[in-house]
Amino acid sequence: MGETGKLFTINSYEIMFLRKFITLSIIAILFFSSLSFTITTPLSKQQQRETETQTSTVDVDPLGLIEELELQDPTGTLENKEEELLTEPEPTEPEPTEPEPTEPEPTEPEPTEPEPTEPEPTEYEIPDIDSGKVRTVGVEMYSDSSLNNPLSSIDWGTLEPGANKNVECYIQNTGKTATILTLETGNWTPPETATYITLTWDYNGQTLKIDEMIRITLILTISGNIQGVTGFFFDIIIIGSSI
Repeated sequence: MGETGKLFTINSYEIMFLRKFITLSIIAILFFSSLSFTITTPLSKQQQRETETQTSTVDVDPLGLIEELELQDPTGTLENKEEELLTEPEPTEPEPTEPEPTEPEPTEPEPTEPEPTEPEPTEYEIPDIDSGKVRTVGVEMYSDSSLNNPLSSIDWGTLEPGANKNVECYIQNTGKTATILTLETGNWTPPETATYITLTWDYNGQTLKIDEMIRITLILTISGNIQGVTGFFFDIIIIGSSI
């Protein structure tokens, strides 16, 4: 039997080199062919046919050569290289980014008008005032001009701070000489009421003859600062002094 021939193998680098060489040769032939066609004079139909037959003999089928080389590549490295070159990379979708949380802008609270409050009453009412006892010396006091109703006490009624109360009365000189009148108060209960309450009259100091009568007005004044008084009484003293 004859000796078996060795299998001719070409590695991947040689295959790539051959592919580049064949490609460059084809480009060079086509370039020079087109260049010679543009420079020379137009050929006849017979010359064009001869030229076409010559170029057809020179044409090389690169795809056929590649197939032959692939058959001679038992490892399949060339096919793997082509698949790697022909496969496009899969598009990667961008990862969704969560929007950064935005803090709400602080809103200023709307100004609220304070509810109107009713002012506390400044007046202090004295609900009950006791009668003031009337005492006279040298004269007599009446509540009427006919001198029929002796006045032994005065009911001041209900008063408020800062108020005044007027009471008219009639005084007669019952002494044996002409006299002048004097007004005094005493026995204030409670004692502190004397600080907030005063008693005056409209007598101007005229002289009363014997049995003469005069009309006067007693004026009770309550201070506006009085507090904590619910009732009081005091004595009214009218003195007739001889002159």
